[in-house]
Amino acid sequence: MGCDIHWHSETLIDGKWVCDQAASYTPADPEDQYSGIEMDDFPNRNRDYWWFGLLAADVRVEYPWSFPYQGIIPPDLSAEVAALIAQWDGDGHSHGTHTRADLKAKREELKPIQAEYLISPPTGDIDHYATVVNHHAQRLEQAITNLSADVPDTDQRIVFWFDNWSGGLRPLDENFKGEFMKISVYPAKVWVLTPSFKPKEVELTGLYSTWDRVNYHRTVGTYYSDNDIALTKAEIIAVGKERLAKQKADQLKRQIGIDKREAALKAAEAK
Repeated sequence: MGCDIHWHSETLIDGKWVCDQAASYTPADPEDQYSGIEMDDFPNRNRDYWWFGLLAADVRVEYPWSFPYQGIIPPDLSAEVAALIAQWDGDGHSHGTHTRADLKAKREELKPIQAEYLISPPTGDIDHYATVVNHHAQRLEQAITNLSADVPDTDQRIVFWFDNWSGGLRPLDENFKGEFMKISVYPAKVWVLTPSFKPKEVELTGLYSTWDRVNYHRTVGTYYSDNDIALTKAEIIAVGKERLAKQKADQLKRQIGIDKREAALKAAEAK
């Protein structure tokens, strides 16, 4: 199931937050039960799960540099944004705000991370982080540019929320006890293998599911399938040995194929 963002910008004027898109606000038609409030969005509203996970940790995904999850509807909203949020009611979730100052601070926070990944690219489960952090930097620049009111950075903000289930961390319920999984109670300490096959103990913090990954376990910054974890160090070492044995067998098959092709070329040269 997809997840979309809804967002608008507000500017603090004379002590009150005023919606920057208020001129496009159209109220619902009381004579039409199917009509609803309509208003232009803040620019660049698109389905971007990497971006969602930056704005609010655990909405679809989470990164070490994500903004903390808020999940609170501000009490000082502009009338237009408040009406839209009320219209979404329980179908809207994970509400939050970030001022232009917040976004600029986050942009500065990402610069050393970008530099670090440029020198030493991440590997293994986080090998995509270099691409993600650069994407976040670009999205932040877009948002900062579009928050263009001539006011202090703390006096303009984005207000956002999402529809549908966020797909991130969720509690277990009576209908899912994880009987087919190794772990069903969190937090839990387990063992995993690093990309270099070094056993490492990590703490799982919850269940992780998205449209393309079902019933994974999550920890800070990444997630693991049931096949990637073990309850003891000895068990994960056994998993590693089994994987290496398979890799060696695959390598042997490839080498046999290479030897055959090499022999064919030599035979052709001899004719």
